[in-house]
Amino acid sequence: MLSQEIYQPRGFSRFSLLLLAGLLTFSCLGVWSTTVSQDGEYGQFIRHLLSIGLALGVFFTVARMGYRKLQGWGPGLYLALLFLLVLVLFIGPYVGGSRRWIFFGGFSFQPSEFGKLVLTLTLSAHLAGLKRLNPINLLLLLGHIALPCLLIVREPDLGMTLVLLGLFFSMLIVSPASPWILSLSLAPMLSVGLYFLNQTFWKLHLILGSLGLAIWALSRRWQRQPALILSLFCGGLLFINASTIWVGEWVWQHLQPYQQQRILTFLNPEPDVLSSGYQVMQSTIAVGSGGLWGQGLFKGSQTQLGLVPEQHTDFIFSAIAEETGFLGAGLLLTLFLVLVLRILWIGFQAKEPSQLYICTGVASLLLMQLLINVGMNMDLMPVKGVPLPLISYGGSSMIIQMGLLGLVESIYLQQNDSGLMPDW
Repeated sequence: MLSQEIYQPRGFSRFSLLLLAGLLTFSCLGVWSTTVSQDGEYGQFIRHLLSIGLALGVFFTVARMGYRKLQGWGPGLYLALLFLLVLVLFIGPYVGGSRRWIFFGGFSFQPSEFGKLVLTLTLSAHLAGLKRLNPINLLLLLGHIALPCLLIVREPDLGMTLVLLGLFFSMLIVSPASPWILSLSLAPMLSVGLYFLNQTFWKLHLILGSLGLAIWALSRRWQRQPALILSLFCGGLLFINASTIWVGEWVWQHLQPYQQQRILTFLNPEPDVLSSGYQVMQSTIAVGSGGLWGQGLFKGSQTQLGLVPEQHTDFIFSAIAEETGFLGAGLLLTLFLVLVLRILWIGFQAKEPSQLYICTGVASLLLMQLLINVGMNMDLMPVKGVPLPLISYGGSSMIIQMGLLGLVESIYLQQNDSGLMPDW
């Protein structure tokens, strides 16, 4: 007798919704503490609640629409992103020495945040459509990521540029080109390490590498065996090693003065505690003063006295750590870790390449922003304009981050509840 499978819809993942509820609760507590409790300002907190409500709407809408439909809109979204990035360079006002925002009446929008969602969609579709990675395909991929990154650098926004490059790199790591990509990635690291260890060793490894490659290529040629492709690749690695230091010096000379100062302050903040190092030092004090249990909700001394500038945005982690202590901050980081692992687990069960690329990209974006933000709050990384995802005040960041999680949820729905998704 033939058995008939009964369709039982599962719907959205309760576990994912529970993780989101926990993170958004931390967000509301942090923003309340750094706005309402600190100076009695209700306006920012109300706007934050509105942003969360809109972001939840985006999350459920994207999850129901499905990533495939949005990938079909990819070319149009990519052109819209380029248009907005060009537009912000002309009409965006200078805020803190850079043009990153477009203002519409009482609302503001950051086009570079939109880039995280658009590039996740377009890069995943681009990589999934490649049969093999030849030089032409590689150039097209580099152009795909280079156009928006160059426009974002012009704002300038180095932090967002690094985040988007990390998104691109993470997708390449899980692609069939990963061995080549890893080799190209490790080469600059080796060059920089040897240069700072001993410049003589750095020059020696270039000379010996070039001689070894020439001898090997000649011997292969003498034996009438093919060696062109591998010779070009190894020669390219040596060229990257040689040019890394020169490129680094050129980049340093073309950084904005405030960007150079941030790096110098990170390396040695003590002599500059009254100017650019002030925010980092006060944030570090706030994190350390929390202890194990914290000073209590809305009772943190550094936070309530307003000693950490702009604490509701990039430095909100210091307020949470001060008032909830090691246990509260540890719980927050644990929620992030579980969320990242869940996204990777959904990607591990991918039924097509696009699903794997999207999940890898979203997980890497979360992890990179988390490490950069928490690192700069604890003086472990230079200060960058990178908010703590799902926690910091800011409508653009909150909405885009929830949209990215909506993409992952749409993949989960398709893997586990195909009746909710359109038949493609």
